[in-house]
Amino acid sequence: DALQQLLQAMQPYGDAQVVQRSREECSAPGVSSPLTRWLDWLVPYLCARLQRALGLAEGSAMARTLCEHRAHIVATATHLDIFLSLNDLPIEIRLAGLDRDPAWIPAAGRFVAFHFL
Repeated sequence: DALQQLLQAMQPYGDAQVVQRSREECSAPGVSSPLTRWLDWLVPYLCARLQRALGLAEGSAMARTLCEHRAHIVATATHLDIFLSLNDLPIEIRLAGLDRDPAWIPAAGRFVAFHFL
């Protein structure tokens, strides 16, 4: 059972209600393909981990905290450089370690780097 596996995986991180709430807020509706089924299992776990790492009470604030930032992006065939204001970056992102450069991402086929101004 995917939910049981998710609850076991989340046990070291604390409250199982976070997992259940995240599953309800983040899971893809309906299962029609192996990809959709895989995402339906993965996304709630990912949302719960991110929500917990960021210290957020609600999953709905996660997108705003992680993604809604003014940035300058430079993309080439081999690199993706993201320029952000360090003063405007939420402290939750820094404390969770999500501001670190991921470097080479094989699935993206690019080096990814954050630059703070």
